[in-house]
Amino acid sequence: PIALLASHADPAVVVWAGDQETVDEIECESVNMHTGGVTVRMLVEPGTGRLVAVRHQGRGPGAIVGEIERRFTGYRAVDGVTVPIESDVYFNGEPRPKTDYAEVEFELNPAIETAAWVCDRRP
Repeated sequence: PIALLASHADPAVVVWAGDQETVDEIECESVNMHTGGVTVRMLVEPGTGRLVAVRHQGRGPGAIVGEIERRFTGYRAVDGVTVPIESDVYFNGEPRPKTDYAEVEFELNPAIETAAWVCDRRP
């Protein structure tokens, strides 16, 4: 989702508001993005701005094409931004193995040592 949101300024990306939907008893607004031949629907809780679910077409078990839905079930604040850390994944409405990012460490916009990006341009 962060990569999608970061691409919003790309002129090839089309973004539009969708219908209201309910996900796990949470009323959501939908935001649709189309880029690179793929349409992704993000379902957002209006009162909190929390990302509740993301849907797109993709390959599931046996390389079958269908709808993949990731419903976020746990969140954590990272550098003042609430990010999802747990999710349930569904393929064509059927549950898939649980994903849990609770133990993953990451930071947003970390300081990067500029020396790490210096290239030696010797012939």
